[in-house]
Amino acid sequence: MVIKKWMVSFMLVLLLLSASPLFGLLSLGNTTAIAAEPLQNVTIGGFESDEELWQLGLGTEFPGAKGDYVREASTYKSGMFSGKLRGDFSTGGKYVTLRKRFIPLDMQKLEFWVKTVDAASLSLRVTDSSGQVHQQKITLTSTSNWQKVEISKYNGGQSYLYFNGASDGKWHGPAQGIEFLLEKSGLIGGKVSGDVYFDDVSATIPQQEPLWESAIGNFENAFDIWKLGLGTEFPGAKGEYVRDASDSKSGAYGMVSTKEKVEYACRITALGEMFQRLSSVPSCPKLERRSLISLLSGRQLLTGQWNPANE
Repeated sequence: MVIKKWMVSFMLVLLLLSASPLFGLLSLGNTTAIAAEPLQNVTIGGFESDEELWQLGLGTEFPGAKGDYVREASTYKSGMFSGKLRGDFSTGGKYVTLRKRFIPLDMQKLEFWVKTVDAASLSLRVTDSSGQVHQQKITLTSTSNWQKVEISKYNGGQSYLYFNGASDGKWHGPAQGIEFLLEKSGLIGGKVSGDVYFDDVSATIPQQEPLWESAIGNFENAFDIWKLGLGTEFPGAKGEYVRDASDSKSGAYGMVSTKEKVEYACRITALGEMFQRLSSVPSCPKLERRSLISLLSGRQLLTGQWNPANE
């Protein structure tokens, strides 16, 4: 019996499909598995700059706590600084916190280093996309050295509780903020005050496309989109922005701005401020990570035509 050529071709195609990865699928015998998504590590806080947006909280629902947050140069895990959180409960209160909000992150794992001789435990709060806060207790090893903490489940753990947002105990990713709690109940030996140092706070997330393919601005191309502002809330300013070939730090062009009776002529928004503004907009946490990145790298935001405060 003669097998037609088209039947042979069809069988060969089926064989190739079952033996080769296709669209992220791997065939293993009779089982088809999805290839593991590539991951990357992103820094949430290294405490190396004053511009890191960490905030101190005093647990004001229990009045009396005093606290302080500083970037500490005397001890650190890496770099030149750590973040030092101090709590003093001698006049009342139950806890102090160190918190940070950020653009939504699909955190597969949260990692940080901690050092203390005053506390036997801390608590961690992670805020999900619904605004729900998930809190769990972290028991520390009795040591004066730095110790690493890794958390991959946020709606669970020791002494788990939840509140705000969906308030259902379910994780609604992505995450949009974390908070470390130093509690009076976690201090050792009956102490009423103590210090905790944090460093190298990071998250493991799915691989993302680069936010910027090149420098934010080097003024070498006419399509390097910078926009002049005249501070119109204070009428009368005049200004000009040009790419100047007569004076440059690198490349062929620099930037020059002239002004007359100017309150301010050009306003350059730092990337960190941009992220902070976005994270404060209620609609932004609902965006997918990739959508947010596309939005940030879009012309509307760079040219000032889109203002998240108006959304």
